Amino acid sequence: MSYHIEQRKKRRAEFEQDAANNLAQHVYTPLAVNKDCQVWRCARPGSSVYAFDIMMTRYGISVVGDIDGLTFGVGIGYGVAFLAGDDVDYYIHSKLERHCQERELDEDRLREHVLCGLAEKICDHVSDEEWEMLPDWLKEDSQRTADKWDSLEAFLDEKTDLTAPDDEWDEWAYLVAEVAALDHLDEAQRYVADYNEQLGLGDDWWELSIDRPAHSLMSRLYMVRHAARQILQQQEEAA
Repeated sequence: MSYHIEQRKKRRAEFEQDAANNLAQHVYTPLAVNKDCQVWRCARPGSSVYAFDIMMTRYGISVVGDIDGLTFGVGIGYGVAFLAGDDVDYYIHSKLERHCQERELDEDRLREHVLCGLAEKICDHVSDEEWEMLPDWLKEDSQRTADKWDSLEAFLDEKTDLTAPDDEWDEWAYLVAEVAALDHLDEAQRYVADYNEQLGLGDDWWELSIDRPAHSLMSRLYMVRHAARQILQQQEEAA
């Protein structure tokens, strides 16, 4: 779990820094501000690069411009403070209209599910004496994390090289090698559906999460959040 927490923190920090860099010279101009409507222009003077407008009405919030369009299913009642919130990854993302909720393959999640399933298969496959010789990351649930993927590849390569022909070792090595060729979410979903039994993913394999909000979408959401925070600060200073 700590591995995933650290990865999430790292990813968020990168999005925050990129947003700050991309919008470093932006200014925030109110085009319309009243009880029924707010429109803010977020742009660097004389440039359209990463320029966008934030528009809020009773029926929704939309962002249009050089960062591609975003539409939220909440209105002006949520205000700029909603866009400036801390929980971009879940709460703010969850308020997007469904057609805006782009998702992509989460390679770490896929690798961890495969590693966990195969670790159980391997532990059941070997003798008691061989089990004692297995590395801890194969035997301990808490150590079966995506950062052990290279170790799994090396372990299976060694087994297929040093042991007599074994259909299961060969199949597991093949299935692990196949993961490297999965570039898209739909490919990974087919892989899991086709090989869930061989991978030891369990009866509820179809509930496993192997996706996340798309990188490009999160980049845009963090830019919108950065802009919203600048607008709030501007409003506070003007009050």
